[in-house]
Amino acid sequence: MRILMSAVLLAALLPSAAQAADCKLQIIDIIHMDPAFEGLEERIPVKINGVQKSFIFDTGGSLTQVARAMAEDLKLPVRQGNIQMYDVAGNISRDQAAIHEFMIGHMRGTDVNLPVNPGGLPADGIVALDYLHTFDADVDFTSNTLRIFSQDHCPGQVVYWTSPANVGIVPITMNGYHMIVPVTLDGKPERAVIDTGATFSTITIPEAHRLFDLTPGTADVPEYGKFNNDPTLKTYSHDFKSLSIGDIAVTNPKLILIPNAMGRNADRSQYVGDRTKSDKTEINVDDMIIGMDVLRKLHIYIAFGERKMYVSGTSAPPVSTAPAAPATAQ
Repeated sequence: MRILMSAVLLAALLPSAAQAADCKLQIIDIIHMDPAFEGLEERIPVKINGVQKSFIFDTGGSLTQVARAMAEDLKLPVRQGNIQMYDVAGNISRDQAAIHEFMIGHMRGTDVNLPVNPGGLPADGIVALDYLHTFDADVDFTSNTLRIFSQDHCPGQVVYWTSPANVGIVPITMNGYHMIVPVTLDGKPERAVIDTGATFSTITIPEAHRLFDLTPGTADVPEYGKFNNDPTLKTYSHDFKSLSIGDIAVTNPKLILIPNAMGRNADRSQYVGDRTKSDKTEINVDDMIIGMDVLRKLHIYIAFGERKMYVSGTSAPPVSTAPAAPATAQ
């Protein structure tokens, strides 16, 4: 895969000595997202071989990928690749689609091979952090705007927006392209994935039982629905008192309790050198996910180079003080 940028855009990535000295943020691109599913999901416009498509902005996705229906519609060449994809319900795909030109904003890739999603996506594909982690990503859910910044700035000098309260600073850990942050749920410390591709925040049934002794089907943990519309995978819900991400607290969050089903169809063959492990035992859904029901209330700036996330509550849309994208970048 080759990633190409225009001369103007490349110049934006190479700051002058004066820019570096005053620590100014350097804007790479501004992408206007479209809210979907009652505003709990953000879509990014992309172009595949010149055709406009709509991808879910998914910080919880393992890799940027395409929906099988979209690949068939555009008649993209599909063949088996060397990546095995699992979704949270345990569906598996080893296919990949060949794309001549793939564009996200002004970022252009040629001769791209993207995995084919194993399940049924409600969009044309997913944009994950594998395409963004070499930059900084700023997400303003109030204005449905994704701003891409260069990582070449002074540490901590990233808060350009007006916040209704102090901006919290949260350390992040990368597990592949999953971004994990420490949180506190009803006074108990936990690690959670920040997942803009998840409509609701979740905790696995085993983890909810371990931390809070919650039992599915009881009065305070009623049945909620079916996981990925699979009748064999029941989900439940529970109203917690508080969820804190750094100094930012969310009161009375409802979390969905989900089964750990990701590895249910995985290979049971024992690993060489450790016969107690297999793909089935090692592939697991994350214990806790912070989804869009919570994230929609926040403004987050992800400084991948610093391994920090800056987070605040949202406010009424002000006149933005963010730098503008290069006007002539095409």
